[in-house]
Order: sequence, then structure tokens, then C-alpha cells
Amino acid sequence: MNHSANLGLPYLQSNQAQKHVTLNEALRRLDAIVQVRVERRDLNDPPAHAAEGSRYIPAEAASGAWAGKAGTIACFLDGAWMFAAPQTGWLIYVAEESALLIRKEAGWEDVVTSGLNPAPRIGINATADDTNRLTISSPAALFDHAGTGHQLKLNKATEADTASLLFQTGYTSKAELGLTGSDQLELKVSADGSSFTSAMAFNAVTGFAGLGTPAPASRLHVQQDFDARLTIDTVQSGAGGGFDILNSTDGQNWRVTGSPANFKIRDHSALIDKFILNPGVTGSAYILNISNFGIGTSSPTTRLHVDGPVRVGSFPKAGLPSAASAGAGTIIFVPDEAGGSVLAFSDGTNWRRVTDRMTVS
Repeated sequence: MNHSANLGLPYLQSNQAQKHVTLNEALRRLDAIVQVRVERRDLNDPPAHAAEGSRYIPAEAASGAWAGKAGTIACFLDGAWMFAAPQTGWLIYVAEESALLIRKEAGWEDVVTSGLNPAPRIGINATADDTNRLTISSPAALFDHAGTGHQLKLNKATEADTASLLFQTGYTSKAELGLTGSDQLELKVSADGSSFTSAMAFNAVTGFAGLGTPAPASRLHVQQDFDARLTIDTVQSGAGGGFDILNSTDGQNWRVTGSPANFKIRDHSALIDKFILNPGVTGSAYILNISNFGIGTSSPTTRLHVDGPVRVGSFPKAGLPSAASAGAGTIIFVPDEAGGSVLAFSDGTNWRRVTDRMTVS
């Protein structure tokens, strides 16, 4: 054997004359192919003014002094090109690209692309395992766009499987957001990491949203074991909170508001109040801007139309309220009037029996 098996270095022969020539040739090859740094790998023609010792990888359509040498290591030494045929596993750094290449049977490949695609496990400042095959220990992680937008995709095999984001404290799960055992988006929370409660769910077919229920039956479904409610809290002193009920097609807007002064339902399209409840000392409530109001009937014909018995307050003679304060036209029931129980009305000064208009005595 006249040359080494891996680097092709010429061996010194016994009784060889001018052994320095062979030794120098071996050193030249070592200098050319050990710790290889090439300038470029995209040239078909040799550079016109190559520096002594500079190295290149001739491109696929290599020509001129590089003809037939595509993919080899071309080193410019003593005014001429020397070529070394790379073997599988050799590494080369390409200065122009700041890239590290590895030689494979198919040719040169980028180490990063080739080595990580696919890679069984990747740990960045951490140790990956068989479950967490990508593990990152970092203050933050950025997934940036490459030109326009960016999508982070979590894919599961079947509907019964899970694709979710799991939030933990001290490696104990506290919240989970995603498709957990179904195809509807759900947010679950946990105090102990084992028992989870559905906080919010979105039906994949209807788009209905549920608070406290994983099966919303309406556009917004609020469920609670003992006292289901939706709280609108305005923290600014003296301010009120509320919500609007809109029909964007017809342009109708009903507004329900609550404040320290009153609770109000108003036709906000026409800016007309319809119902007001005053929570003050009197606790009065009144209906405005409605011609007729019905109780038990959907077709009221008078200002107040009651379809059924009506009961008024009962006051004994010793406890009659002020007729003047009650106002003329007020009706009460007096159970202990001299002639028997009777309805009485206020004329603005006195209470009078409805039967004979005589003053209650």
C-alpha cells in the first residue's frame, strides 16, 4: 500500500531517494484537508486570483481547471490546483455562508439541516427526554414570522385525543387550554393538578360559549351549582355598568344599566326610558313611554289591564295611611269598617267608602 486509507497520504518507501518529496506531499495534503475551511461552494470556474492555500468546493457544472472535480476539495498550492476526494463523514466550514457541511453519500449537506431533520430529541439549555422531546429552558421563546404571518400547530390523531397548552406551577398543572378529549375548545382549571373544572368551553359546531359548563346550549350559557349569574362590575365610584341587546340587522338597541341612582331598561335606539327602578329610600319603580301595560294579557286595552283578580293593600282603621299623601284615587281595603269590610278610596283629604262615599270612621 502506497497511500493511507483515509486521507490518501503517500507513504515513505524503504530505500526511497529524496524522501523529503514524499513527506512534503503528505504534509501538503494534511494542510489542505485537515480542519477544512473553504471560501465558497457555488463557483463553476476557478477564481482568477486565488490566494495561496485557499480552498473551494467546485460546483456541479465545474469547468476549466476544475472540470470533472465537482464536490471535491480544491486547494490552490504553488500556482496549481490540488484536489482531494472527500469521504463520507468529513466536515467542512464554508466561510461565505457561515455554514458547516457534512459529506454524505448523496453529497454535501448542511449539518444543522441534516442533523436536526429528523432528530430524536433536542434540548436547549435543558435535557430532553422521551416524553418532552423538545425541551427549552429560557426566559422566553419567540416564534417569528417568515415574511407575513405565523401559525403554531398542535395536531392530534383522533377526536378523543388531546391537543392542548398546559400551564404549570412548580411542574403541577393549573390550567389547560385546547381540544381535550373532544373537538371543542375548552379552558380547564385545577387547584391540585389532578382534578380539573371546565371554566369556559366553545362548541365546535354551533360556536356557542359556555361559562362553567362544557356543553353550552345557547350563544352564552352561564352555569353554576347554586347561584348562576353574570356579574358586571364598574369599579369607578358613582359609575354604572350594563349591557346592550342589539339587532344589527334592524338597528334596534336595548340597553340595560345599573348605577347607584337606578336600574334602567331603555330603548337606546330612540333614547327613551321604558322601565326604571330606584333603589333609594322609597324603592319606587315605574314604567314610562308605554301606552298600555298588561298583566296576564298580551293585548292590554287600558293603561293597566289585568286579566285576573286584583288585590289591594289591607289597612285597619287604626292604621290608615295619610289620604293626602297617598293621593286622590288611591284604593285600599279596610277590613274593620263599622258596616263590614269595604274598599275605600282617597279623595285627596279623606278615605271614603266605595259603597256610599261616606268617610271611613
